[in-house]
Amino acid sequence: MKHLPRLADGLLLCGLGIAMIVVAATGDSLLYVRDVMTVPLILAGAVVAVLGISMLVSSDADPHTPRSFAFVGVAIAFFLVIRPGPLSVSAGIAFDPDTRTRVQQEFEIPRESLVGADASTADIEASAFELHAGQLYFAAQQLPAVFDEMAIRMIGQFELSDDGDTRLVRFRINCCAADALPLVTPLDGDLTGVATGDWVEVFGQWDGDADEPGLDVVSIRSIDTPDHPYLTIRDP
Repeated sequence: MKHLPRLADGLLLCGLGIAMIVVAATGDSLLYVRDVMTVPLILAGAVVAVLGISMLVSSDADPHTPRSFAFVGVAIAFFLVIRPGPLSVSAGIAFDPDTRTRVQQEFEIPRESLVGADASTADIEASAFELHAGQLYFAAQQLPAVFDEMAIRMIGQFELSDDGDTRLVRFRINCCAADALPLVTPLDGDLTGVATGDWVEVFGQWDGDADEPGLDVVSIRSIDTPDHPYLTIRDP
């Protein structure tokens, strides 16, 4: 019984070290630290695990007042139980027609859509999360540090501005069709194969402009008119 606290400390240190390695290896740590810290985090986890193993196999221990290992358990719970959730983005205040009140809107970006900057076309298309121009603006303002790593899918009508700039347009109806507001997203990249006025599906990544966010397009194709072509006040 006198070795029980040492045994518990060793087991918890092993668990903490393994948890650090798992969090780093699966990429969950990237929402908290930059990717350059992945290897150091794995090495730190390995060191902690080795320290735990040394406590388990060593029988040469100096007698001392039993140390608390509760905080080690808390750390393990944080790494393995409290997993990083999706990125939450505030989308401003809107009127809720159901409750007839003004509500704070928000939407969430899943971790799976963070494929890294300059990802391949295949990775972007496989992991893309659909946004409209309003959501693109809010996310670019609130998550500039990681938003350039996100794979994005958008739909709308392909248009040319008066200056000849390519853009994606989708209308948002706030009350009735008479007050429809065009939401515009600048497009850049290879945009061949589509015509002005076509409904299109585009895949790409944020172009880095926070004031007028656009999309660096990796693929584009014409689609049929969607079932719900217009956005409404119910769309965050």
